[in-house]
Amino acid sequence: MRDADGKSKCFGFVKFENADDATKAKFGDEEWYVEKVQKKSERKQELKSRFEKNTKEAVDKYQGVNLYVKNLDDGKLKELFSEFGTIMSCKVMRDPSGVSR
Repeated sequence: MRDADGKSKCFGFVKFENADDATKAKFGDEEWYVEKVQKKSERKQELKSRFEKNTKEAVDKYQGVNLYVKNLDDGKLKELFSEFGTIMSCKVMRDPSGVSR
């Protein structure tokens, strides 16, 4: 495929009689990305499914590892909990005036 100036867009289309032949596309040691052409609606559905799956996996993986702590001084949050293990993230929620909740 080329743009209006004739410059390559670095992708193209090849139609094979047999889909299995497409997966064999290889030139020298180069690996090629080969995938079935999809309609926009098919791509959107696949991406949505993949996103939902990844989100569910992340939720399942981190289920039960987050803590919600109230009435704690800002500066002491990491200090108090660091002795129990590596803290992956820590966030102090603040009201509109900047005071910790």
